[in-house]
Amino acid sequence: MTVVDPEGRIVWSIPLRYYSSVALGKDFLIVANPDEDMYKVNVTIYLPKTNETFQYFFPLDRPNTIIKAVANGSYAVVGVPYTWMLYYFKREKLLWEGSLSIECGYEDYPYFTLHLSRNGFGYAISSDGYAVTFFSPNMWGSFFT
Repeated sequence: MTVVDPEGRIVWSIPLRYYSSVALGKDFLIVANPDEDMYKVNVTIYLPKTNETFQYFFPLDRPNTIIKAVANGSYAVVGVPYTWMLYYFKREKLLWEGSLSIECGYEDYPYFTLHLSRNGFGYAISSDGYAVTFFSPNMWGSFFT
């Protein structure tokens, strides 16, 4: 992935892997790259206005895992299937990390969808629609249908 300025000059670049996820917030870019050799997820946050880059690393427990990243306004969430973790950011700062409902982790439906509103509220829902985790800048919680 490459970021260019209005004159077409490359100002920032990062390689993407097959299962990477990229999201664009109000004034930042977040990239979640799986590193299957090291069993981790590399999360990079780039701030174009200041040309700053911030790095985070989180566990990954199996190869071929599709990482999910969403951003809206000043907030971003990275979700990692199979470890069932959410990592919640406000721009470049990690605000919290938390586990999705264990019911979201059953092998019968190992996928989930992330939704995030501009004010930082959102949810993760399992692929079968039975397990939901709600989250905000301050917390997360779960319920099951």
